[in-house]
Amino acid sequence: MHHSKLKKQLRELGIAPAQIPNEEVWPELLERISWSYAGYENDLLHEKSRHTSTLKAAEHKTRELKRSTSTRIAAERNKLRMVISSLGAGLCVLNKHGRVVSLNPEGERLLGVEEAELIGASINNIIPKSTLALSQLFDDLANGSEIDALMDVVRDENGRFKKHDGSYLPVSYALTPMFDDGEACGAVLVFADLTDQKRVEEERDQFFTLSQDPMCVAGFDGHFRKVNPALLDRTGYTRKQIMVRPFLDFLHPADIEPTREAMRGLSRGRRTLSFEGRFRCADGHYRWLSWTAVPVPSESLVFATARDITEQKETAAQLRLAKEKAEEAARTKTEFLANMSHEIRTPMNAVIGMTGLLLGTELDNEQRDFAETLRSSGEALLGVIDQILVFSKLEAGKVDLEHEPLNLRECLEETLALFSAQASKRGTELALSLDPDLPAVVLGDLTRVRQVLTNLIGNAVKFTASGEIVVSAKVVTAKDETSHIQISVKDTGIGIPEACRNRLFESFSQVDASTTREFGGTGLGLAISKTLCELMNGSIWVDSEEGEGSTFHFTIPNVQPEETTKDPLEPLLATLSEKRVLLVDDNETNRMILHAQTSRWGMHPTTVNSGKEAIDILETSKFDVAILDMQMPGMDGITLARAIRDLPGSKDLPLIMLSSIGQREKNHEESIDNLQHLLKPARTAQLVKTLAGACGAVVPSERTDVENPSTTFAEQYPLEILLAEDNATNRKVAAKVMSKLGYTLDFAENGQEALDAASKKKYDLIFMDMQMPVMDGLEATRQLRSAPPIWGRPRIVAMTANAMGRDREKCLEAGMDDYMSKPIRLNTLKTALQECSQNLKEKTAMMEGLPNGQIFNFERLSEMTGDDLEFEQELLNEFLSDCESTIAAMETAIGDKNGDEVRLHAHSLKGSCRSVGAEQLGEYFAEVESEKDIDVQASLVPEIKTHYLATRQVILNFLEKRAA
Repeated sequence: MHHSKLKKQLRELGIAPAQIPNEEVWPELLERISWSYAGYENDLLHEKSRHTSTLKAAEHKTRELKRSTSTRIAAERNKLRMVISSLGAGLCVLNKHGRVVSLNPEGERLLGVEEAELIGASINNIIPKSTLALSQLFDDLANGSEIDALMDVVRDENGRFKKHDGSYLPVSYALTPMFDDGEACGAVLVFADLTDQKRVEEERDQFFTLSQDPMCVAGFDGHFRKVNPALLDRTGYTRKQIMVRPFLDFLHPADIEPTREAMRGLSRGRRTLSFEGRFRCADGHYRWLSWTAVPVPSESLVFATARDITEQKETAAQLRLAKEKAEEAARTKTEFLANMSHEIRTPMNAVIGMTGLLLGTELDNEQRDFAETLRSSGEALLGVIDQILVFSKLEAGKVDLEHEPLNLRECLEETLALFSAQASKRGTELALSLDPDLPAVVLGDLTRVRQVLTNLIGNAVKFTASGEIVVSAKVVTAKDETSHIQISVKDTGIGIPEACRNRLFESFSQVDASTTREFGGTGLGLAISKTLCELMNGSIWVDSEEGEGSTFHFTIPNVQPEETTKDPLEPLLATLSEKRVLLVDDNETNRMILHAQTSRWGMHPTTVNSGKEAIDILETSKFDVAILDMQMPGMDGITLARAIRDLPGSKDLPLIMLSSIGQREKNHEESIDNLQHLLKPARTAQLVKTLAGACGAVVPSERTDVENPSTTFAEQYPLEILLAEDNATNRKVAAKVMSKLGYTLDFAENGQEALDAASKKKYDLIFMDMQMPVMDGLEATRQLRSAPPIWGRPRIVAMTANAMGRDREKCLEAGMDDYMSKPIRLNTLKTALQECSQNLKEKTAMMEGLPNGQIFNFERLSEMTGDDLEFEQELLNEFLSDCESTIAAMETAIGDKNGDEVRLHAHSLKGSCRSVGAEQLGEYFAEVESEKDIDVQASLVPEIKTHYLATRQVILNFLEKRAA
């Protein structure tokens, strides 16, 4: 540093560093040198002072660092000591000679010794030499070797340490060497108590051994590691036999792959697995075992337990076999019921059909009552058949309910009328009492309500030898505020013992089931009634007293239809207002009911209970009409009527006689004028009309359009009709009914005759019976649909006596267009005829405006066939069949979104159309072929179908003319 200052001073004096100064500048130079030296000395002193201060600071920092490090080390040592003290495992530090240096508190607790007692002791005092993993090390240490022989961690999960009291402690331990500058300086021994784990393992092994269920431990490789005695006992193997082979070798071949796949799931981490399989036993037979397996991925093991379900499987197989047999029996029963229904309905169709024709003729009131009773009785017989079918359906849970407008009054009256003859023979009065607030119409199932009523009234008549049966109906409100119609059937019969009432509504149950019982029956009626009421959201119950009679009640929901119809009797009821009526009946219930009825109609009734009282009151009072009971003690109705005619003021009094079937004696009434008869219980409509007519009103004829069809119907809906029916009576009924409509039928007695007839003549409509000899209606329909006659596809309607629910589906699946169950109702028949005619009109309208020349080029066809009629017919029929099947295939392809297949079909038909002469239809197919958008293709198909139908009709007309 002083050289640099000297050079600076020389430069300031103008002297170069290599130049010798002259005498003039020496004094100044020396002075400057002196001054610089003094400065340098000061710098040295300052530098020395600064270094001294730094050294002292460093010494202070060193002392502070030593103190801080010592504190931290002490703190870390304390922490380490706390960790070791609180460690949940024993920890023992050994020197390089294998002697104890320290033992933590947990180690003291586990070994039962204090640290001070063990320090300096050999490791042999803790670990017995029998511990294989350390035996050599202990030998070396005992011979003076140092612990540097231990170069790696020694572990043992199944060790034993000796406690201070001489007992042994099961432990898992790890002995880890410690090194200092690469040389072994000791070891750390960490050990944990396995006492609890050993106890659990012993308990598990005991459970494993004693379990009655098969258990095993298997590896992920599929081999057994351990099996319990139960598995050996159940399968018959020895432990050696079962351990040497993989698990899959014992399984039924069909169960191997499912089990293998299940095991893959376990290896992929599934927690549990349940599966069933057949395990082959030592004697070769298989037992069904249901396994539950739990994987232990850390050990690559699977713990599994099994239940022997062989007996359950055998039971299930037996149940399945029994179920199949039951189903077969059910099918047999269903077939029997269907055949029985067909055999009974076939003649009943004739009975009811002829009765309907009879009702369409001129009849007096009595004749009409007889005919209506005959028809109602026929309907009742069908109801018995339906009851059997319903029971079968109820057993199978396949009863469907209808919700249609139901006229309660008509339903009750018609059902009561069915039993009037039977009740009359037994001397029992039938009566109907309707609450004034009862709605005229509710929504319900007429058939099911009538079934319940028929059962209850039939039982009442059966068990009532004399007295009366009163059917009543009223509106009731339940606790939940819902409104119901309660219908009651009250009788004065034998009553029901209290002990028998609890089984009344059970199937096949009867109050008296002995072979000497007075009253018969199957015991099904009330069981069916109970189930039907519950299905209709109603209920049924009974009140009875033995020897006094019974009252059965049932309810149906009071649900009103949205649209109400006007009562057709209202105009007639107006004519009865203020009319005076005399009611003569010895039965109090009948008098009460008639009084209530006529009062509601605005009449003024007077009631008496005998003929004598009637004569007495007629001598002093005037009446507009009188209602007399036929059967009365002392003076019967006929005698009373004659006595009335002898009274001066009653010679022209209109008389209405209420009588039961069989009570009328014609020879007694021939001389009685202005006397009309009604059957008891009189139907409301009949009674109102008869009363109105007696009071001078003009009453419309009983005959309706339905009962008196017009021959103009066929002119309005012209059709060529074929009836395929094997029953001669049914053919006669059908011919008569259809002739009244203006149609002439052709007949076929079996399906083959129907096919032959359809091939020779064009029919618009074929009524097809299902069950016929030679060929049934279903097969005939299938053949007509697969190979339609040249005239086209006729409309086919099933007209069958089969009434099972599946029958309709069978008919439609065979290709029929509609289904009608016998006996055929005229309204149903007319609807079918109208639909068929309308369908024909739509086809005709579709082809209007399409001249034949625009639809089909017959010149092209003639050039191709050379006017060969047989060739033309064969070619065109094949063309039409091909068109129908290919158009159907196009629709399927459109549904599958397969545009390429659609274009392929269109291409095929395009060529066919142009070949035979259907050129315009071919253009439509060409348009579809050129279009790649599936949606556009779909939009063109309806046009193709419309034009195809027009083309088809033109071809059929052409063939028909050529054939003629």
